[in-house]
Amino acid sequence: MKKYHQPRAIFLLLAFLFISVFTACRKDFKFEQSITNLQISEQNILLPPVLNYSNTYTYLLKVYNSGNEDIEIPSIYLRKKQNSYYRINVDGRAGYEFNNVPLRAKDSLTIFLSIAAEKPSTDLYRDQIVFQDLKQTKEINLLTMIAKAKYYQPEKGQESLFLTQNTTFYKDMYHVISGNLVIAENAKLIIEAGTKVLFYEDGMLTAAPNASLEINGNLTQPVVFKTYKNESKYDTIPSQWKGIHMERNSRLAMNYAEIIGAENAINIAQGANAVIKNTKISNSGLNAIEAENAQIKAVNLVINNALQKGVFLKNGGDYEFSFCSIANFWNTGTWGAGENLPLYASNYFKEVRNPLTLKINNTILYGNASNGIQLDLNQGVAQNIRVRNTLIKNENPSELDLSTSIFSEIITENPNFKNVSFFSADLSLNEDSPALGKANPADVPASPLTIEGKERATPPNLGAY
Repeated sequence: MKKYHQPRAIFLLLAFLFISVFTACRKDFKFEQSITNLQISEQNILLPPVLNYSNTYTYLLKVYNSGNEDIEIPSIYLRKKQNSYYRINVDGRAGYEFNNVPLRAKDSLTIFLSIAAEKPSTDLYRDQIVFQDLKQTKEINLLTMIAKAKYYQPEKGQESLFLTQNTTFYKDMYHVISGNLVIAENAKLIIEAGTKVLFYEDGMLTAAPNASLEINGNLTQPVVFKTYKNESKYDTIPSQWKGIHMERNSRLAMNYAEIIGAENAINIAQGANAVIKNTKISNSGLNAIEAENAQIKAVNLVINNALQKGVFLKNGGDYEFSFCSIANFWNTGTWGAGENLPLYASNYFKEVRNPLTLKINNTILYGNASNGIQLDLNQGVAQNIRVRNTLIKNENPSELDLSTSIFSEIITENPNFKNVSFFSADLSLNEDSPALGKANPADVPASPLTIEGKERATPPNLGAY
């Protein structure tokens, strides 16, 4: 019978050992209730503007126990408690108030912070994270601007929302688009200077046939199109929203706009007409401008980085680019290599062929592709192409012969832009740039100012600067 008692004896022995060890270890869990040695990473936290009735992303902050003893923080809470727009998560728990939070010596505590905004406010919205023991308190000041926003979203089950009347977007609020916002046929949308138009991932702005889009930015108050994630770090990420689509026979007048992180920034359909001035397009997931048998006149246009092409012109059309800086250094960023082609033009698409008129002057076409421009021409179709006073990369002459009558006054050196990265692009020219002073002075009266609003140099520089 003894063999049946042996497991029971082992079990009792193990239980005794567990209780002994647990009791011994409990001596390590004696924490002093104090915040004296509590150090805070940031005393004042200013979060980026948040739109009314929306949530921000989560931010991280740390507090440190600089002492040699383990402590227990008696209380951590938001000053406004449950009435606060802020939300905190402490030690894996979400809430407004936390008691007896342990923190080891020389260790840190992570607090996650977000804000769920409601009504907009003309002043900064404020609250505090308070750390308290029996003798003292320490605070972190929280500040956020809650900006007024108007939301445009299709009805449930619908893909598009239509603006059937002439409409103006004013700068006194953000305009936030989810799904496809369509300027209805024969209607007009005007966007005034300083307005910010934000988009969700599926967001796009479309001008229906015979509709008009007029963007009236200025030097100090451009109109900005970008993701609804209203923080500068997201500006470096391509394809965060769909883009601006101009359908057949629609009209686009764009001055001083910035289009950031779209998929196809501007898509211009057959018969549409676009005048684009003093505009910057950056970090496009496919093409910055795509057009099919359309009309475009661009002056002081700056394009930086597109996975496929900076400018993609197909199936003919009538195009003129003057004093433009078009650079495509896609794979210098973190998103991998693409075509990196600054400009492509053809007079056909699939089985359809149309005449092509293309005039490029006083412009820079440069990037990671071996050549700055690709002309894909069906010789049986009429064409009128002239490229003059322009810097064009030309590392593959067998694909691009710059000695033909199409080209005149061409240089091929590296333009030496100040910065071509995703993160802080600046396509102005360094002091040793070969593009300085190479533009045609006869073209200055038609475009006397650079994109920075300065008088052009004498002699003028190639590109928008």
